Amino acid sequence: MSSDDPQFAAFLAGLKKERAASGWSNLGNALGMAVLGGALAYWAFGTLAHTALFAFMLFAVSAVGNRIHDELRQQRASDEAARLRDRN
Repeated sequence: MSSDDPQFAAFLAGLKKERAASGWSNLGNALGMAVLGGALAYWAFGTLAHTALFAFMLFAVSAVGNRIHDELRQQRASDEAARLRDRN
């Protein structure tokens, strides 16, 4: 299969579009988790130290989860691209 195949070109265009939207979505998810964790920590403990600690901890956990999700999505996209390229 050549790279000028319409199905392959559509796949690459969809992949670029999904990748661009994914970065902002991941950042929003991580920040949302940090705010939620900080608010719950402040509600439970009432100190700014706990608020900052839990906000950072949930931001880091969410960021790692987003990174794992992105790596898995990249691997699936690579497999799909190889399948489309090698198709007879």
